[in-house]
Amino acid sequence: MLTIHIEGARNLLAFLTRTSNGSLPAETELQSVLDTNHMFMDFYSRWKGVTRERLIETMRRFDQPGYQPESLVLSALAKGFQRAVAENERMQANLDFLARVNPSAIAHRVLVHLPIHTPLQSVIYITIDGFNGGFQFQGQMGWSLLGDFTSAQQFESGVAHELHHVGFAYWAERDPMRQLLLNEKSGRSVAIRHVQNLLSEGLAMFYCSPDMMMEDKVPETYACKLANYKQDESLLFARSEKLLALALKPNVDFETCHQMHETLSIDFDGILPIGHYLGARMIEIMNQHHPQERIVECVQSLAHFLPLYNQAARESGDFVYDPLLVEQVNQIFQPEQIRHS
Repeated sequence: MLTIHIEGARNLLAFLTRTSNGSLPAETELQSVLDTNHMFMDFYSRWKGVTRERLIETMRRFDQPGYQPESLVLSALAKGFQRAVAENERMQANLDFLARVNPSAIAHRVLVHLPIHTPLQSVIYITIDGFNGGFQFQGQMGWSLLGDFTSAQQFESGVAHELHHVGFAYWAERDPMRQLLLNEKSGRSVAIRHVQNLLSEGLAMFYCSPDMMMEDKVPETYACKLANYKQDESLLFARSEKLLALALKPNVDFETCHQMHETLSIDFDGILPIGHYLGARMIEIMNQHHPQERIVECVQSLAHFLPLYNQAARESGDFVYDPLLVEQVNQIFQPEQIRHS
């Protein structure tokens, strides 16, 4: 059900090392890098300020003095390339570790946290990624060689997290009403995207990679950010609610909503987005008051997520989203609303 491809990372590491040493790799070598990293290239070429040509330029120039890409994503990738070359021995050890991994058990671990009949057939493409430790894209996964592979448990937890996203996406893509909404350039599409992000990341964090919410189980920089989020939790939930309120206003500017959503769903430090943290806390609160099966059902019935969360939050005394906003979100899913959009 799950396979790992390491050739992309191996080829890219060799290319970066030769480039850093002052050798100019041949075009055939670059083409091999691009061919074996096609998923990485396709994923990042869709990001704002990033193109295939700029990705290639970053691979060529990452180690040049004074080179500073305009895009924050490209800048993070360049720093990742520098780390990979500087830590070449560790990268080789990581490749050796990955060559021995049997990923089939990870898929079985994830299936218990997804609706029944979820097919989990995917490929993990290992690459060198200084921006994302892991990501899911078009049913496949990208995974960065820069991570800490000294703990098999930590690696399996991270892969399980991303594989859960693959299973989540399977159902989301088969919900025609949800897809219609998500493909709009409207405020309400941002509202739905935000709610879906909270649910998807929350389920993956809480059930598949719970260590990501424990300060004593994560690196220092991550632990520091996690501590700050815990301290400011009520303010972060208020920001989440504010986004919903803005997105549901009539004739709201889509780009304004989209940018506000990005501040919650993306961490340009590459550590932990706010939405991941909030989603995990929401699932944690729900898990105290609802059976897991009912929570997992929200994967197929997104409209049930916020009402179930609010019910649990009232019982536990945690943050409750404005019921009027929750009702407005759920009204979006009504067929007559879709027809009159």
